[in-house]
Amino acid sequence: MNRNSGSVTAALCCLAMICEGFDLQAPGVTLAGIREVFGLSPQVQGVFLSIGTLGMMIGAIAGGRLADRVGRKQVLLGAILLYSVFTFLTIVADNTFWLLTIRLLTGIGLGAALPTIISIAAEGVAEHRRDLTVGILLAGPPIGAALVSLLAAVNSQTSQWKLVYVVGGLVPALVVVPILWWLLPDTFKSRKVSTQVVRADIGATLFGGGRAIQTLAIWIAFFAMLLVLFVIVGWLPSLLISRGISRSDASLVQMLFNLGAIPGTVLAGYSFGKATSRTAALVGFFLASIVALLLLSYSPPEIGYVIGAGLLAGMAIAGAQAIIYALAPRIYPTAGRATGMGFCVAAGRIGSALGPLLVGWMVAARFLPATVIFSLIPVFALAGLMALGVARMVPLHSAAGGPRGHAGDP
Repeated sequence: MNRNSGSVTAALCCLAMICEGFDLQAPGVTLAGIREVFGLSPQVQGVFLSIGTLGMMIGAIAGGRLADRVGRKQVLLGAILLYSVFTFLTIVADNTFWLLTIRLLTGIGLGAALPTIISIAAEGVAEHRRDLTVGILLAGPPIGAALVSLLAAVNSQTSQWKLVYVVGGLVPALVVVPILWWLLPDTFKSRKVSTQVVRADIGATLFGGGRAIQTLAIWIAFFAMLLVLFVIVGWLPSLLISRGISRSDASLVQMLFNLGAIPGTVLAGYSFGKATSRTAALVGFFLASIVALLLLSYSPPEIGYVIGAGLLAGMAIAGAQAIIYALAPRIYPTAGRATGMGFCVAAGRIGSALGPLLVGWMVAARFLPATVIFSLIPVFALAGLMALGVARMVPLHSAAGGPRGHAGDP
């Protein structure tokens, strides 16, 4: 593997992830404006925040499978175009039905892109750099989310919410897709994996070769992790406002949460990639996340405390997520890696769709914001336990330098 080629692949994948993060965060930062225009109840607000992730579940399964059949690059470009077009079309929605339908279709494109990007990165860099590369990739969505939060803060009038969807639709389609088409190699085609292997039964890909327990455990980890993450992404500003924090300060905390995720994912990828610190990194990031959730629940409603808690939460939760994403590709052989990642992402999207819906119900039932945030802790602990189990079942390196149990893998 040429080091320069691997670095270019990683950089391009990170660019795609920044766009993904921008469009993922858009509903959360525009919720106030959209609520005023469409008169959304708390329950429908939860649906708006969740329906895109339902589309992502569909897109992740379909996109991952297509990427294993026709090539990673083609599927990635098509997925980015799909979510870009429908992100832009959000501005023309004139009723709740079309608003939700467009967000569902946007989610299908977002879902198809993610497992493909992770697969390209896993195959396009040297083995010893994979965990760090995944960590760097997962810094992309927080960067995108921070950019959309900054754009929303600069244009703080709720009536200007459409600008977010104009930028989120045009930039990926008109700038990022041409760059990827020109520069991104198709790692799958370059490896000439046989058609017979690629068309292997999905069940054998996911559960064959002793992977059944690993697959089920990583699915639970993805489900629990994404449930917590999307509650924070979608509801943190509203929950902070309910605790007496001003709207501008709540937006600042959300931006710092996203900014904290950038060093958090890189540090997690670096530390997890070292065999001597693997377990310590996993346990450390999950415990730090639980501490951050406790601080968000019960620290005084003063901006200094809340900023510190939000920054720690961003670093720790995003770092824990990076570790889970670094683990998952190691479970599956090359020919079925995108399919395996697609189902992992889909399991996560079930959690990310369910989480905001549950919080919408809790808010409507007048649960205290501290109670809502505190309820996330046992869910997050479950994700950590499952990830620890998978980490113990999937060795970091084989004697030959590749993941053990998949001879011939990169």
